[in-house]
Formats: sequence, C-alpha cells, structure tokens
Amino acid sequence: MEQGALARAGQARGPAAIEGRHEARGATTIVTTPVHLGGLGTDRMVLRPLATTDATRLLQRAVTMAHPDDTRILDHPEDAARVADLCDGLPLALRTAAVLLAESPHRPLATLAADLADPRTRLAELVYPDRDLRTRLDTGHARLDPAQARLLRLLAHSDEPETTTSALAALSAEPEDVVRDRLTSLLHLIESGTAPDSWRMRALVRLYVRARPGTS
Repeated sequence: MEQGALARAGQARGPAAIEGRHEARGATTIVTTPVHLGGLGTDRMVLRPLATTDATRLLQRAVTMAHPDDTRILDHPEDAARVADLCDGLPLALRTAAVLLAESPHRPLATLAADLADPRTRLAELVYPDRDLRTRLDTGHARLDPAQARLLRLLAHSDEPETTTSALAALSAEPEDVVRDRLTSLLHLIESGTAPDSWRMRALVRLYVRARPGTS
C-alpha cells in the first residue's frame, strides 16, 4: 500500500476483525465499530449522537433521496424535530425513520412522531430490514461480560439523568477505579455525563436495556 494511503474497515465486530489491517506500512486505517475494541495501538474517537438541527437535516436528505419532491420535513419542522429527538440523534434510528417515511409518502410526520412517543413500542417502531436498531444493540450487548452487563443495568434503572461513578460503585459494591474502567469500556453504549465523573445513557439504549429478559 502506498505511503499515506487511507483504508476503511466498516462495522468491525471485534479486535480479530481488524488485526493486521492497520499494520500496512504508511497506511492509515479508519475502523467503524459499535463495540469497544480494547488496546490495539489505535487512536479512538467516539462519534456522538447528532444535535437536533443536524438530525433533522439528515432526515431531510434521506427522505428526498428517495422522493426529491417530498417536502414533509421542511413543511413541518416541529414534527421533524420531534422525530429527530425521539430517535436520540442516532444515525441508524434516523435513517430507519427516514426509510419508513419514504416508504409511506403520504404518512404525516406527526403520525410517526406520535408512534415513536410511546416508550413501550418505540424500538419496535424503528425496525426495517437491515436497519434494526435493536439488532445492532444486541450485537454490542452480546460482547459484554457479566460485570459489564450488570453495570449497564444499574445505569439503565437509575432515576437520575446522570449517575456518578461513586454512586455506581456503591450500588455494585466494587472499588471506584474498577467501576470507572468498566464504564469506559461501555462507551459504545453510554456517554460521559456533563458533571465530572458522571455517566448517562440515551433513551433508546435505556429502553433496550430495561426491556431485556431478566432485567429488573
């Protein structure tokens, strides 16, 4: 491979999927993955959910790619923003919503927003072949060890929008440094909070974890 070349490895499911790819001399490999890869001598960048404005723009672009004359997003900005927010700014959820709209060109945006508003059925609404958010979350969750899964459940069932490492350490009866390291390994499913040493979870991920069998 030529000096300074750029390669891309999409949706790697684990370290084994990319081992050796980044070793080509002079090459830079960009890897996209929904899971934490651990230490592979790589630089890591966590892609955050989109802000409402950007999420609405993604909806508009995706819908008009299928139907260039579709003006529902532009004509109903409040409903579009509501759909974007209910998708948590997650690109996969937004693209699924866009496909659902494109498939039903006469479906009002307000109807989709109303369907997504019910937390009991929101994940079930965001399903389309090859665009199932729940299946993608299953992939990430399946790689967790029992301690990681338990910590994720504790965070999902917290009544606070953000939870500190110390609070989670107390709930799990483990040292703070161990819990902090474990939380860092979950950054494909959770986010750092706005307060120091705190953590938060997107609503769709929270709904997913709470709905898993055996979660209470």
